[in-house]
Amino acid sequence: MTTSSEQQNLMKKHGITCETKYIYKYKSYRYDDLQQAVNFAIFDQQQIQSSKK
Repeated sequence: MTTSSEQQNLMKKHGITCETKYIYKYKSYRYDDLQQAVNFAIFDQQQIQSSKK
C-alpha cells in the first residue's frame, strides 16, 4: 500500500487528478443524480401512504 504522499506524487507525475463525487442516499439506495433520489423517495413515500389506506 502506498502512502498518501506517494499517491500524490504518482498522480502529479502522470497528470492524474481527483474530484469529489456526490452520492445521494435514500434508505439503502444510492444515486449519482439528486433528482433520481428525490423521484424515488417521493414514489416510495407514496407507496407507503397508499398501503396504509
